[in-house]
Amino acid sequence: MKPTTVTTDELIEKLKENRAKHEKEFKRARKIWLKQAIKQLRKIADRAERDHRLTNASFNPLAKYPKPISYLDSYDVMIHRLEAEVGDTVELDDREFRSYWLDEWDWKGQFVGTTSLYSA
Repeated sequence: MKPTTVTTDELIEKLKENRAKHEKEFKRARKIWLKQAIKQLRKIADRAERDHRLTNASFNPLAKYPKPISYLDSYDVMIHRLEAEVGDTVELDDREFRSYWLDEWDWKGQFVGTTSLYSA
């Protein structure tokens, strides 16, 4: 398939919209993750005070709570590159169109999988 031509300004706006959505999802997931992490660490501290037979496994409370990862840099780099672009349009191949326009980055599945743990 031939490249898709889009205006630089439209693509910048699309990336900014997608970035704002990503940031909101990340912050929400991180807030919930942090509450869970603190809760689990308090349980360990309470148990440590009562039971001196703790094992190394007792100190891995966050294993079932993966830390959300922010990919804001992916958006920022592309926005800055486009702002530096001298042309009014850019051509996007299929992978670029999926990432930049449709917000289907290579890392998107992992991000959604992690943040969905904290959506309830």
